[in-house]
Amino acid sequence: MNYRSEIDGLRALALLPVILFHAGVQAFRGGFVGVDVFFVISGYLITSIILTEQQKGTFSLMSFYERRARRILPPLFVVVFACILFAWLWMLPAEMEDLAKSVMAVSTFTSNLFFWKESGYFAPNGQLEPLFHTWSLAVEEQYYLLYPLFLFLTCRMAKHWMVSLLIAVGIMSLASAQWGAFHMPGATFYFLPTRGWEFTIGVLVAFYLCDNGNRESSAQVLDQVASLVGILLIAYAVFAFDEQTPWPSLYTLAPTLGTALVILFTREHTIVGRLLSNRALVGIGLISYGAFLWHYPLFAFARIRNIDAPNKTTLLALTVTAMLFAYISWRYLEQPIRNRRVFRQNTIFLSATIGSSVLLLVGSAGYFTKGMPGRWDSQVLRMESTQQDHLAQLYAGGCHLRGSETKLTKCVRGESTATPAYAIWGDSHAGVLVHELEKSFVDKGLSALQYTKNDCPASVGLHVKPSKDKDSNCEQFTKFSIEDLADNQIQTVIIASRWLQYIEGHDGRQSLRVATNKNDLYAQPDIDSDAVVATYINAIRSLLEALYRVILIYPVPESEWDVPKSLVRLMTYTDLEPLSLAADYHRVSQRLNKINEAFDSIGDHPNLARIKPEKLLCGRFNRNCLAHLNGIPLYFDKDHLTNTGARLVVDEILEQLDS
Repeated sequence: MNYRSEIDGLRALALLPVILFHAGVQAFRGGFVGVDVFFVISGYLITSIILTEQQKGTFSLMSFYERRARRILPPLFVVVFACILFAWLWMLPAEMEDLAKSVMAVSTFTSNLFFWKESGYFAPNGQLEPLFHTWSLAVEEQYYLLYPLFLFLTCRMAKHWMVSLLIAVGIMSLASAQWGAFHMPGATFYFLPTRGWEFTIGVLVAFYLCDNGNRESSAQVLDQVASLVGILLIAYAVFAFDEQTPWPSLYTLAPTLGTALVILFTREHTIVGRLLSNRALVGIGLISYGAFLWHYPLFAFARIRNIDAPNKTTLLALTVTAMLFAYISWRYLEQPIRNRRVFRQNTIFLSATIGSSVLLLVGSAGYFTKGMPGRWDSQVLRMESTQQDHLAQLYAGGCHLRGSETKLTKCVRGESTATPAYAIWGDSHAGVLVHELEKSFVDKGLSALQYTKNDCPASVGLHVKPSKDKDSNCEQFTKFSIEDLADNQIQTVIIASRWLQYIEGHDGRQSLRVATNKNDLYAQPDIDSDAVVATYINAIRSLLEALYRVILIYPVPESEWDVPKSLVRLMTYTDLEPLSLAADYHRVSQRLNKINEAFDSIGDHPNLARIKPEKLLCGRFNRNCLAHLNGIPLYFDKDHLTNTGARLVVDEILEQLDS
């Protein structure tokens, strides 16, 4: 196979949008499509190499796997070990435990499966996972393991039958991606079966060029037009698509077919050929693998090290650093290791086995020790365990539901011998109030029934599907809760929810799928916030019409930081005062405004009482919203109240009950 400099230039054009997307540059909101470009290039290159060797009679599976090991593993091992070092210095135990699990996944080529279970690609928590980007490398590695076997086993088959089989498999893969993008978006994004068709496009290009690589000069006009169309399709995808675009799906044909056109029709005489053969782009393309490996850990550790997101200048400096590290890796690691006279096949396989085994052992140590907590003092560990302790409290007793659960046995909170006259209904924002409410009810000889479930707000007519591909069955949970309220002759219903989540998505991102018609979950990804708010109002009014007394808890002002982790970092890494965690009241107020106005519009009602956590947590100091009281967190993450924070709200609830 002859070297084509424009392919390295194309690699550069795939890499740069990915880095800029990960850096949060809004103009490159579709930069993730660069990964799809890489998949097509990979399918083309490995097929071209294998077909060339088959024609010469020199192809062997062992030689193929040896080349992949030389190319992929040495830089990967260096990056992973560097991540382990900085994790030891900077990561809290829970973070270190997560990294350890991802290290084990990297060592077994299953990062895509691991991160599918852990996080959606567009979810903010992925930005704090230094090895998050290795999911795409795992997809490639799995493809490299399987595809050569296919060619090896079908090499005696007539070429047209082999190509027909590849086309059939590619069509099935594309069809499954199209269906899965709307019904199982997480698995579809991460899994090889729904990504395989992208490699197949490159494979088919290689088969075509293997037989038709030399065309007559009369095709120059076609070369110019087709290669320009290819580049424009890739550029369109980068600048027009975003995280709301179902992916991968038929939309993904734009960058993948664009890549195919560039590979097929780019020649030295074309405009695109001259562009992609530019020395700067070719140079970036040559180091693109190392730059891809280094940029994400640098971004992630910059976010881990500071409580505020890195600014543009910092991210630009880190990008340049990634390029520098990539060049050093290419010049002094990747190039020497490709020398077969120095590093023989047995040495490569032995080194790969040892490196993977060491990573697996280190990852296992981090996992089984739960993040090696001995690195930190007791004060840090107590603060860091805040979230874990409160989550254990939330789920204790099985009264707070999650997943697809819709019913629970009668959960009485408070004085167990008292007949429940009260109930609390909502999602986890209601659930975190129960502990403090129960303590007060025990003192007063009262009891309440608990109806709370993750990602299921107090609403009527809302359909919710979390980002983990599983339906939350909120409609059934709501139906059960309302019927059980009537059966138990409850008098007062306390309702609370993370109201903002269902009009914004998780942390302001629409990874949560919400609709007022179940079919809308699959028809469009955008959230109709007015329709969602209307389902909240429906729930409140239906309770009032049924003659319940309703205590409505307005939205909790959400912090801009994970409060316990940020307090730890303020204590250990910086000279900033803890007060710096206070959020600007004006920004918080603007964000709460839509829900507050909607709830206010219900008007006065003799059976409706209102509690506004915003008044309890904001405006008491320099017009800010507090995240802690004297170093005691009010939240155990960004939005869920700790017992200390919940106490402020519960005291207001008790005042309303007494009145």
